[in-house]
Amino acid sequence: MSDMQIQPQTAASVLPAKTHLPLSANKITSGEPLDADNSQSPPIHTADVFGAQLKPFGNAKATFSLDQSSDPLNGAQSLSAPVQTASKEQIRQAVSEAVAASYERVPHRAGESRHTLNRRLQSSAPETHLNAKTPGIKYDGSAIVVIAFEGTGAFEARQAPVMLDAAKRLQKQGLSLSGAEQSMDYMVRTELNAKMGKEGNWSGLSAGALESLLKEPDLQANTQWLSFPSEEFEAFSHPSALQNISLKQVLNDALSSTVGETQGINHALVAMREIQAQARAQGKDPEFVILSHSSGGRSAVKFLEKAKDIKDEAGQPIRFGLALTIDPVREAHEALAEAFKELVNKGAEHNANRLRGWLDALPLLEVEQKKVYPPQVRHRAQPESLYAPSNVAKFYSFYQQKDTQGLKMEPSFGIHGSPVKGAINREIRNVGTSGHGEITYHPLVTKTFVEQLKLLLSKP
Repeated sequence: MSDMQIQPQTAASVLPAKTHLPLSANKITSGEPLDADNSQSPPIHTADVFGAQLKPFGNAKATFSLDQSSDPLNGAQSLSAPVQTASKEQIRQAVSEAVAASYERVPHRAGESRHTLNRRLQSSAPETHLNAKTPGIKYDGSAIVVIAFEGTGAFEARQAPVMLDAAKRLQKQGLSLSGAEQSMDYMVRTELNAKMGKEGNWSGLSAGALESLLKEPDLQANTQWLSFPSEEFEAFSHPSALQNISLKQVLNDALSSTVGETQGINHALVAMREIQAQARAQGKDPEFVILSHSSGGRSAVKFLEKAKDIKDEAGQPIRFGLALTIDPVREAHEALAEAFKELVNKGAEHNANRLRGWLDALPLLEVEQKKVYPPQVRHRAQPESLYAPSNVAKFYSFYQQKDTQGLKMEPSFGIHGSPVKGAINREIRNVGTSGHGEITYHPLVTKTFVEQLKLLLSKP
């Protein structure tokens, strides 16, 4: 699930001089929750985490090393020519052109599902009738392919493609987002909202990971990015969707979820097969990276399990170089069911406090009221749902336990991510009451993502 309307903060406002991250030697590889008060696990400073001398904990490997001395990956483009930081007006112009180009290439269709729109945006022939023979995604030759599963109510089909196109337009002018103070994500979202005539979904992955990637010219030039929705029930795709959803749609979604056939995951699998086939024809072997936020964490696990059927040229299941989840929770409809159950329980607790108040008003009786904490989707180990599949080389997961606003809708409830079994789990503590969204653009999270992509790009 995702915080829909968070404005990105500057790094200085989110991250203190040193961030303390509790690491537990006996829990790092198991994916169990990290104990913040464990006296045997001294806090590690940010500088230590990202240094090349990080020591392994338990049986875990020192996977946060950022040594980039290796030769570039075959086929990777190196931008040796100096680039100039784009001005606010230059970014705004590129965004305006990219939005116009998006609607010209893939015109708006009334009543079109977000899945169909996403396929058209990703298709090499968007105006053809979508069927099994429709031309699919065109592999652009990149050394890295990111498959991103958005959180609940966070998928906006045009957001990432427009950001990528705008950045490419700047790059052709010798301009870069590196060093730019303006947020391209915010500019694109504002322009798209004006074009749609309504408030679109806020994407945490675009505000954090994608924005950070586009500030790195070499990564931008060598990464293909594809976004997919994670919700298995269309009713949770947007705050207004609940008002228009039909019983038939709910029943269809329930059946699809039960049998494991969900559109977002299936479309991502098709996209990967198409890219893999084109890459082989070009003699290339791109690294596939899985990125997710919130309920997209569960989608990532399901995708990786299904992807075991995809084989490399040697007939072996494809290995993924990197997976990174941000504040993962299980399927959106199950997480929300937990939140609503919490709401009912909290209502009972408030009623009990009213009764305590009445009793306290009686002579000679003193009855203390109990504090009622906000309802929340709780942080806890869920190894049957959130775990690192065997076909991933590196799996990182970041979570927080401070959020109280969740989706910023009424009734309000907090969303706390859970650990991923078998992954390197990190708790991000210095976030506020909108932590479920804030964590997506937390400097430690985006830095890890960018530096791990650089490591993949530098592989011989």
